[in-house]
Amino acid sequence: MSIKKKCFLLRLSYALSVPALLSSCAAPRWTQLPAMPEASGGFIAGGVGDHLVIAGGTNWSNDVKHWSKATHALSRTTLKWDDTPTFAPWDLPAPLGYAVSGIHAGKMVFAGGSTGVAPSGLLGRVTFGDVSTAALPLKAVLAAGGVIGDELIVVGGCEDAAELAGLRRAAFAVNLRDGGSLRSLPDFPGQAFGTAASAVAGETLFVFGGANWDAAAGTVKNTDVAYAFEKSSNVWRRCKSLPSAVRGLSAVTLDADTIYLAGGYPSDERGFTDEAWFYHVKADTYTRAPRLPYAAMVSIVVHDGYVYCLGGEDQKKSRTDKCYRIAVADLLGKGS
Repeated sequence: MSIKKKCFLLRLSYALSVPALLSSCAAPRWTQLPAMPEASGGFIAGGVGDHLVIAGGTNWSNDVKHWSKATHALSRTTLKWDDTPTFAPWDLPAPLGYAVSGIHAGKMVFAGGSTGVAPSGLLGRVTFGDVSTAALPLKAVLAAGGVIGDELIVVGGCEDAAELAGLRRAAFAVNLRDGGSLRSLPDFPGQAFGTAASAVAGETLFVFGGANWDAAAGTVKNTDVAYAFEKSSNVWRRCKSLPSAVRGLSAVTLDADTIYLAGGYPSDERGFTDEAWFYHVKADTYTRAPRLPYAAMVSIVVHDGYVYCLGGEDQKKSRTDKCYRIAVADLLGKGS
C-alpha cells in the first residue's frame, strides 16, 4: 500500500472516531439502582442522614387509584431499599400525596397534600424511623414551594386534587420553629396554578410551569411561565419563560447558579417526556441538559452529591418503580 493511501486511511479513521468519542464524552450516564419497593408517584422524598427517604404517594391497580402512607428508605452505603437488619417499617399517620416538602434541620418536612379522601391538614417531620405531625390550618394540594430559612413556603395548588377549577394564587409561609404558625405572602403574580416545579436557590423560591384551569374548555391548560419569590424583599419577579409549556415537571438545585428541570407532561400529543433543561439563575436563561433516564412525571432529589430520579407517573393511570442516580458533577459536565 502506498504511503499516500495509508495517510488517507488514517485521516479517515480519525475523522470517523472523533465524533463518536466526543459523543460518548458528552453524554453523562444515569446509573440504575434497585427498583423502589413499590411503584409510586406523588410522594415526598428527601435525603435524611445516611438514607434517601420517600413517604406516601399514589399508585393504580385495576383502574383504581390508591393512596399510600408507607415510608421507604434507600441506604446511602448499600444502595438497597429497606435494608435489613437495621430497617424497621414506619408509616405516616395517614395516606399522603401531592404535598410540599423540603429539608429543615436535618429532617424532611411536609405540609398540605391529600389523603385521597380529604385534604391532609398536617405539618409533618420525617426522619429515618420516625414521623411526627401537628395540625396545620392550610389546605394545599398540588402546590409548589420549598424551605427558606426556618419557613416552608407554600404557593398555589387547590383544596381538592379532583377539583382543579379551585386552583389558586395564594402563598403562605409556614413557621417551622414554632409548630406551624402561618403568615400570608403576596399572591403569585400569574394565573392560579398547580403541578408546577419549584426549587430554592439561596433565599429565593423559583416556580416553573404547571397548569392553569381553562374555564371555557373545562380542563387544565399547561403554562410556560416562571416566577421567583425573593424572601428578603417579600416580592415576586417574573423570570424568563420555559422553552415550552409543561405540567408535572420536577426541579432541583444543583449549585448556586443552576437548577435542573426535567420530565413532566407537555401535551396529549407528546405525552410524558424525559426532556431536561438547566435554568441559569444569574443569566435568567435556559440551556439543554442531559435527559432523564425515562419519560415520566418523576421525583428528583439531591443527596450526598448525587441526583436521584425516582418513580413517578409514566403513563396515565400508571406508576413506575424505577430508580436511578447520577453524580451532580457529571450532570453538570464537571466530572472527572
